[in-house]
Amino acid sequence: CVIAFNKNLAAAYDLGNLYELVLDGKWTYDAMYDMLKDIYVDSDGSGTRSNGDFYGGLFGANSKANAWLWAFDNPIVQKNEEGVPAFSIKTDKINNIMQTLYDFYYNTNGIGSSADEDFDEYNMFLNKQSIFCPITLGYVMSEKLRNFEDEYGILPYPKWDDNQKNYYSHVYGESTVSVVPKTAKDLEFIGVCTEALAYESWKTITPTIYETALKTRYLRDSESKEVLDIVLDNRYFDFGFVFDGFQGFGYTVMKMLEEQNENFESYY
Repeated sequence: CVIAFNKNLAAAYDLGNLYELVLDGKWTYDAMYDMLKDIYVDSDGSGTRSNGDFYGGLFGANSKANAWLWAFDNPIVQKNEEGVPAFSIKTDKINNIMQTLYDFYYNTNGIGSSADEDFDEYNMFLNKQSIFCPITLGYVMSEKLRNFEDEYGILPYPKWDDNQKNYYSHVYGESTVSVVPKTAKDLEFIGVCTEALAYESWKTITPTIYETALKTRYLRDSESKEVLDIVLDNRYFDFGFVFDGFQGFGYTVMKMLEEQNENFESYY
């Protein structure tokens, strides 16, 4: 999960050098909030907030909203001192995080959110109706973004505050799997072959995707390529999300926003 931004519009609203903020370690939630909080235009003249208007940022109360937990270094599960996975979501700051996000999605003038209405944030972003929009890296290789007329870049989700050491990027829940039929006879042979294929893919296909496709063909500036390295170096695979089965805390942020609930204690 990353945040795309329209470079033309960012320049028009004099938002400064966003890449420099990231590389200097100063790209925080407060920095982003201060930029976007007042950017709103009633473009369709309806007199009410709608998906025909212009916003500083479009942040849907959907699965990409869950990425804030990891961006703010508040994972669901971490290994304890014995090396055993243990719940870690209930931190001293989790209530503050949820109250902050509730205010961001519901009470910030410059933020268009499907918490308010059924916004299609990605297509609205492509329609130049916002400066910022969260996406996954897969979108960078999409035909729509490849054909986007304006210049754009990518940023990591911001840090919680200046005290946080790194940017953290949530790895989305979708993945492909290999299936072995239960009638298979030689499981050891299948295991060896599968591992060899995975290894060769890691050696050849993965670098091609990141170095050739993303960095050379799709991303449009050198700074976004630096950001990509930061994102990949700080990817977060959370045991509590991967094995959540849609029944645990993996979708905490999305569900609480949908319920208009800012009280983590009651949700917990």
